[in-house]
Amino acid sequence: MPHANGHVLFSLKGRLAVMVVSGPKRLRIGVRMDRQARPRQTLDEALAEFYEDQRYKGNSAATLYFYRSNLDRFQRGTGIVYLDDFQESAVRRWLLQHTNVSQSTLATYDRSIRVVSKWLHNRGYLPVDPMDRLPKPKARTTPMATFSEADVRTMVGLARASRQPLRDVALITLLLDTGLRIGEAMSLQLRDVDWVQGWLSVEGKTGQRVVPFGRKCRLALRRYVDRGRRAASPGVQHVFIAKGGVPMSVSAATHHVVKFARAAGSRATKVGPHTFRHTFAVEYIRAGGDAFTLQRILGHTTLDMTRRYVHLANEDIRSAHARYAPAERFLG
Repeated sequence: MPHANGHVLFSLKGRLAVMVVSGPKRLRIGVRMDRQARPRQTLDEALAEFYEDQRYKGNSAATLYFYRSNLDRFQRGTGIVYLDDFQESAVRRWLLQHTNVSQSTLATYDRSIRVVSKWLHNRGYLPVDPMDRLPKPKARTTPMATFSEADVRTMVGLARASRQPLRDVALITLLLDTGLRIGEAMSLQLRDVDWVQGWLSVEGKTGQRVVPFGRKCRLALRRYVDRGRRAASPGVQHVFIAKGGVPMSVSAATHHVVKFARAAGSRATKVGPHTFRHTFAVEYIRAGGDAFTLQRILGHTTLDMTRRYVHLANEDIRSAHARYAPAERFLG
């Protein structure tokens, strides 16, 4: 486009180029940045705001660690530095590289990237959501491990013969009665226990919630706190105490549960504190509990995981029908 003073202006990919004609054979081209052009934004800058937003929403430290660890792994694996390189093809290639991880782990990676991808798009960092058209990895449904009644009774008997019987019985009873994650159980402090109303104030992965506990759990906890709990000082307020009077660690508690389960000869496909969580949930549904209340007790943000417990409990109904339905017996 010609200009009155002899300059010729034209646009070149977000820049304003100025052609200055000073003679029939002399040509000079100068380029200056358009005011609207911006430097490339880095993914790190955007993620810093994402983490800040998660903290503002009140998400727990465990949730933040979940996002940060998976996204750090994603950045290292893809080498993405700038936001405009965050594209569907890059994500797909990275996920396909993980041939040596389980389907559930792959689904975990995919889930964390989807949350961030949607957030980046909604906040205007990305013009489109690169994960919008990318199908989710198909997760194989693995059998859910639970303890049998015989397993639990044997484990309680073994706990009663341990070096710290009151603590170990209280721990097993609490996990079975509440479905707490082992990290939540180890984080419990004395002020979190409402002995009168039978409530626990729990700080979990999805925030704070209250969890009820029953009479037998209250008795086991009361016996331990009154007669077996030996803290190093009044400042140690954790419910579960290890040798030396210090708070019991997650790894130590896990070790004890696994030891009791193996000694009991449990045939569960996987033994550990989380097996008690599965056992609580499945038995709750089998006894007639509803999925929505179970979701609140367990601290699930969606019904997806709770539905797995319902499905497993429904297998009992299917088996009972096969054994007792009259058509099978009368017309066999």
